Amino acid sequence: QYYPDIPVVRLPTLDLGNNDFPSDYNINVTSHVACLPTFEDVSRTIVFPVPTNEWLQTVAEQQSYMFVDELEKATFACGGYLNRQLGDNLQVIILNTIIWSMSLTPKPQSKMDQEDPFGQFQWLRSQLESARIENNKVYVTGHIPPMLQSFTGSLGNPLYDIEKASRLWDLMEEYQDVIAGIFV
Repeated sequence: QYYPDIPVVRLPTLDLGNNDFPSDYNINVTSHVACLPTFEDVSRTIVFPVPTNEWLQTVAEQQSYMFVDELEKATFACGGYLNRQLGDNLQVIILNTIIWSMSLTPKPQSKMDQEDPFGQFQWLRSQLESARIENNKVYVTGHIPPMLQSFTGSLGNPLYDIEKASRLWDLMEEYQDVIAGIFV
């Protein structure tokens, strides 16, 4: 009513925060494979990403009304992240930043799961590259920012694993022509 000429964009409320998990910052990283669809060779039928984390799969089922299609739901169930087209040439990418947090528990067991939890870096690069090819702009959101803490008692401690923060900033720099804003 106050801004009748401004379009309202509905975003999914699936930007996972540390208190959204069974316990604070607690999620088992169960894969390093990017949650990307594949296609069967002969029929070209889309094969959705397969969830490996029971908790993410449960949340996706409980919140299924929030997703615009089955691919978005399957991607979230697989890694806790998603990409949504908001309109002509505009997308929002919602990251699962908990898995990059210094406070993540338990720590991923395998080296590959540690390097790219739920394949999110590989997935993010593929989404940004597709957006570039399609001349789309992207908003990137997440719960935990890649910065130093500003909380009393832990002032100055990094919120992200340093390697993860560096990788994220490198991607943001590489795709600065695509990224219209970062909201974490």
